[in-house]
Amino acid sequence: MSQAMFDFLGFKLTGVKYINTGEKDNTYISIDILDDEYTIDNIYSILVKIGTDFDKTEDYFIFEAAFAIKDKNWFLKLSESEKKYIFLNVVFPFIREKVFSITSDINQGLLIPVIDLKEFDLSKEIKLVKNN
Repeated sequence: MSQAMFDFLGFKLTGVKYINTGEKDNTYISIDILDDEYTIDNIYSILVKIGTDFDKTEDYFIFEAAFAIKDKNWFLKLSESEKKYIFLNVVFPFIREKVFSITSDINQGLLIPVIDLKEFDLSKEIKLVKNN
Protein backbone atom coordinates (compact mmCIF):
# COMPACT_ATOMS: atom_id res chain seq x y z
CA MET A 1 0.00 0.00 0.00
CA SER A 2 1.44 3.38 -0.96
CA GLN A 3 1.38 6.40 1.28
CA ALA A 4 -0.31 9.66 0.28
CA MET A 5 2.03 12.44 -0.82
CA PHE A 6 -0.08 15.07 0.99
CA ASP A 7 -3.13 15.58 3.18
CA PHE A 8 -5.83 18.12 2.39
CA LEU A 9 -6.17 20.16 5.60
CA GLY A 10 -9.16 22.22 4.49
CA PHE A 11 -10.20 25.52 3.01
CA LYS A 12 -11.79 28.74 4.18
CA LEU A 13 -13.45 31.79 2.70
CA THR A 14 -11.14 34.72 3.41
CA GLY A 15 -12.77 37.49 1.38
CA VAL A 16 -15.99 38.22 -0.43
CA LYS A 17 -17.64 41.03 -2.37
CA TYR A 18 -21.00 39.92 -3.69
CA ILE A 19 -24.05 41.94 -4.65
CA ASN A 20 -26.78 40.46 -6.82
CA THR A 21 -30.12 42.23 -6.98
CA GLY A 22 -31.30 39.87 -9.69
CA GLU A 23 -31.48 42.66 -12.26
CA LYS A 24 -28.61 41.37 -14.38
CA ASP A 25 -27.11 37.96 -15.11
CA ASN A 26 -23.40 37.51 -14.88
CA THR A 27 -21.45 37.42 -18.15
CA TYR A 28 -18.25 35.69 -17.00
CA ILE A 29 -16.65 33.61 -14.29
CA SER A 30 -12.95 33.94 -13.58
CA ILE A 31 -10.59 31.68 -11.65
CA ASP A 32 -7.26 33.00 -10.48
CA ILE A 33 -4.59 31.66 -8.14
CA LEU A 34 -3.52 34.86 -6.41
CA ASP A 35 -0.72 33.35 -4.35
CA ASP A 36 0.79 30.10 -3.21
CA GLU A 37 3.24 29.44 -0.42
CA TYR A 38 5.27 26.55 0.96
CA THR A 39 6.31 26.93 4.59
CA ILE A 40 9.16 25.37 6.54
CA ASP A 41 6.71 23.17 8.42
CA ASN A 42 5.73 21.46 5.11
CA ILE A 43 2.42 23.26 4.62
CA TYR A 44 1.51 24.34 1.11
CA SER A 45 -1.29 26.86 0.72
CA ILE A 46 -2.99 28.47 -2.25
CA LEU A 47 -5.15 31.57 -2.42
CA VAL A 48 -7.87 31.26 -5.07
CA LYS A 49 -10.11 34.06 -6.35
CA ILE A 50 -13.39 33.32 -8.10
CA GLY A 51 -14.70 36.42 -9.87
CA THR A 52 -17.86 37.33 -11.76
CA ASP A 53 -19.94 40.37 -12.64
CA PHE A 54 -23.39 41.17 -11.31
CA ASP A 55 -25.02 44.59 -11.21
CA LYS A 56 -22.16 46.26 -13.16
CA THR A 57 -19.55 45.48 -10.51
CA GLU A 58 -16.92 42.83 -10.10
CA ASP A 59 -17.92 40.34 -7.46
CA TYR A 60 -15.44 37.90 -6.01
CA PHE A 61 -14.88 35.15 -3.49
CA ILE A 62 -11.39 34.46 -2.14
CA PHE A 63 -10.55 31.09 -0.65
CA GLU A 64 -7.43 29.79 1.03
CA ALA A 65 -6.68 26.07 0.96
CA ALA A 66 -3.95 24.27 2.90
CA PHE A 67 -2.20 20.95 2.42
CA ALA A 68 0.27 19.07 4.62
CA ILE A 69 3.07 17.80 2.41
CA LYS A 70 4.11 14.31 3.50
CA ASP A 71 6.73 13.69 0.80
CA LYS A 72 8.90 16.80 0.55
CA ASN A 73 11.12 15.33 -2.20
CA TRP A 74 8.09 14.63 -4.40
CA PHE A 75 6.73 18.12 -3.79
CA LEU A 76 10.02 19.89 -4.56
CA LYS A 77 10.32 18.04 -7.89
CA LEU A 78 6.98 19.42 -9.09
CA SER A 79 6.99 22.40 -11.44
CA GLU A 80 5.06 25.50 -10.42
CA SER A 81 2.31 24.67 -12.91
CA GLU A 82 2.06 21.07 -11.64
CA LYS A 83 1.71 22.30 -8.05
CA LYS A 84 -1.08 24.68 -8.97
CA TYR A 85 -2.86 22.09 -11.08
CA ILE A 86 -2.71 19.27 -8.52
CA PHE A 87 -3.75 21.31 -5.50
CA LEU A 88 -6.38 23.45 -7.23
CA ASN A 89 -7.97 20.25 -8.53
CA VAL A 90 -8.31 18.95 -4.99
CA VAL A 91 -10.04 22.03 -3.59
CA PHE A 92 -11.96 23.18 -6.69
CA PRO A 93 -15.07 21.00 -6.14
CA PHE A 94 -15.41 22.38 -2.60
CA ILE A 95 -15.03 25.96 -3.86
CA ARG A 96 -17.65 25.39 -6.59
CA GLU A 97 -20.14 24.09 -4.04
CA LYS A 98 -19.47 26.88 -1.53
CA VAL A 99 -19.87 29.66 -4.13
CA PHE A 100 -23.15 28.12 -5.30
CA SER A 101 -24.35 27.76 -1.71
CA ILE A 102 -23.56 31.38 -0.85
CA THR A 103 -25.11 32.83 -4.00
CA SER A 104 -28.26 30.73 -4.09
CA ASP A 105 -29.80 32.30 -0.98
CA ILE A 106 -31.39 35.25 -2.79
CA ASN A 107 -31.40 34.57 -6.51
CA GLN A 108 -30.25 31.89 -8.91
CA GLY A 109 -26.94 30.56 -7.60
CA LEU A 110 -23.68 31.10 -9.41
CA LEU A 111 -22.93 27.72 -10.93
CA ILE A 112 -19.29 27.30 -11.89
CA PRO A 113 -19.03 24.66 -14.60
CA VAL A 114 -17.02 21.48 -14.18
CA ILE A 115 -13.84 22.09 -16.18
CA ASP A 116 -10.64 20.21 -16.89
CA LEU A 117 -8.05 22.53 -15.38
CA LYS A 118 -5.10 20.90 -17.11
CA GLU A 119 -6.16 22.61 -20.33
CA PHE A 120 -5.42 26.03 -18.79
CA ASP A 121 -2.32 28.01 -17.90
CA LEU A 122 -2.87 28.47 -14.16
CA SER A 123 -0.20 31.16 -13.90
CA LYS A 124 -2.79 33.53 -15.41
CA GLU A 125 -6.41 34.26 -14.64
CA ILE A 126 -8.87 31.95 -16.40
CA LYS A 127 -11.94 33.75 -17.72
CA LEU A 128 -14.99 31.77 -18.82
CA VAL A 129 -17.31 33.98 -20.87
CA LYS A 130 -20.96 33.13 -21.59
CA ASN A 131 -21.97 32.69 -25.22
CA ASN A 132 -25.47 34.05 -25.77
